[in-house]
Amino acid sequence: MNILDDAELRIGDASTRMSVQKADFSHKHEEGAKETDAAPKMRKTVDKKKVTKRIGKMQKKLGEWDDEDGFGPSITEEDKTRAANRTSRVVVLKHMFTLEELEEDASLLLDLKEDVREECSTLGEVTNVVLYDKESDGIMSVKFRDPLSAQACVLKMNGRYFAGRRIEAFLYAGKQRFKRSSAGEEVEGEGDESEKKRLDDFANWLMTEGD
Repeated sequence: MNILDDAELRIGDASTRMSVQKADFSHKHEEGAKETDAAPKMRKTVDKKKVTKRIGKMQKKLGEWDDEDGFGPSITEEDKTRAANRTSRVVVLKHMFTLEELEEDASLLLDLKEDVREECSTLGEVTNVVLYDKESDGIMSVKFRDPLSAQACVLKMNGRYFAGRRIEAFLYAGKQRFKRSSAGEEVEGEGDESEKKRLDDFANWLMTEGD
């Protein structure tokens, strides 16, 4: 009674307001004789097939609710991007270093790449690690053999602190372009062989510096 009295049977339709009160059977005995003489009322039958079909349509509509309806749970742009990128094998890490740190210590590039590869290898096979030394946001990328390892990396690395900086980790969307000293290859555009050659060249430069 407290819940349903004066409530709308169909939400938003004022004409369907219900009146709910405690049942009173005191008049039944007085009118019993009249009711036995009267013709029995026909009981309304329910078409179960129609009801089942209607429920099915409602359930389908519930599954289709989104922000386009203006009703129901909204699907944000972030949700759509996440769904589109769930097969990505590349993770982007931000705030891993500063340009000033690279200038002060040239060997930091090699150390960082080695540390990141070792850390991420606990989540799956890492096929490539790139450091973008022309990006002020301290960007690195890690490429895994399979998408599940990349997703695990995002969960593990995002929000962690490294050298006093809070890391941001997300799956590569295929649109970002990051700059680095070797002509700025794209995240997906550099293979293991070219990366190995670049590291070897950099190591040789370190060994001969000052000679």
